[in-house]
Amino acid sequence: CPVRFDAIICMHVIEHVFDPDKMWEWISEHLAPGGILYLESPDLNAPARYLFRNHWASLSFPRHFHLFSRSILAGLVRSNRLEIVSHHAVVEASAWIVSIRNRLGFNIDSGRKGLLSLIGYKSLLSRTVFSAIDLMCMMLGCSTSTQALIARKPEGDG
Repeated sequence: CPVRFDAIICMHVIEHVFDPDKMWEWISEHLAPGGILYLESPDLNAPARYLFRNHWASLSFPRHFHLFSRSILAGLVRSNRLEIVSHHAVVEASAWIVSIRNRLGFNIDSGRKGLLSLIGYKSLLSRTVFSAIDLMCMMLGCSTSTQALIARKPEGDG
């Protein structure tokens, strides 16, 4: 019998995995009955994806092999006999920051000064503004650049 875990956390993992089916097999085998899976991943239906197109931070090929919409990810979870407890958008200000910097043609570590320095991880203003945008999206029932899914393995599934 393999080692079983009461909880498995996969924060921004599945998009980096070459073969997601193997990851799901491992989770199914190692999650104890009644165990909880917490998974975060980019959301393919994020408004920022359509706004920034090829400059959207989460595209990030070749680091990201797979991206999932909420419905596709939910289907994967259900097809692996897990029950969805919660599936929702997550505030992710950094996705906006990186996407804007990608669109403007400079990387996050370019050391730009002046107004461009406001569009960075250390800028309280940009983090506040983009967090507020994500919160508004969530209030309207829209996706953000990141989705979080909490699933449970049924008690009788051993």
